[in-house]
Amino acid sequence: MSPPASTITAYSGILLDDAYKFYAAWRTTFEQAAVTAGFFSLYTNETYCPTRIETDAYTISQAKLQVDKIRNDAKYSIDGYAGDALEQRLAAVKRLEQDFTRKFLDEYIAESLAALSVQAKAFLFNSLTPILQQVISSHVSPFTLWAALMARHEAGTRDPMILFASLTQLKYSEDISAETLFTTLDDQINSSKRQPSPRTPTLSRLPKVM
Repeated sequence: MSPPASTITAYSGILLDDAYKFYAAWRTTFEQAAVTAGFFSLYTNETYCPTRIETDAYTISQAKLQVDKIRNDAKYSIDGYAGDALEQRLAAVKRLEQDFTRKFLDEYIAESLAALSVQAKAFLFNSLTPILQQVISSHVSPFTLWAALMARHEAGTRDPMILFASLTQLKYSEDISAETLFTTLDDQINSSKRQPSPRTPTLSRLPKVM
């Protein structure tokens, strides 16, 4: 049995552009929205499975098992067994039940996670500008997509020239709130403070004048 179809949740916050101009504001807004939508753990934990999926899978598996017992009574029957033969038959029936449950759980959880991953990736992808979507489009899972975005940001914050260029591009507009502007400015200033200061060459390192 396939998991029930879920309504796709749309992201409606600030978009992240390829220059990461408003990264701090985007990340705050996006993380809050992703947590509310139930997607965020899929970005940070590659093996994450929501408890609700496991619980639903087990509940449905037990109902399906009862239906299978009714439809295939002979497969689970212990009629006509006694003594040691009955013990062996009970053990065999238990294995049948466990195998049925395990198979259903594996299939249901895999299908549910695949569907959820598609939604989580779309949710993250739609928080990016079209240009950044093109740059980052090769990633197939929400986990690798998030990791690539974070790595790209870390690479940018290590380059003082990129930080300076981002600061000079910041300006207020009707599309960008004052709060977003100040949050971004504060984040980029803090990033620049974390960068090591360039070393001043010592006299011994200066070229000799002939």
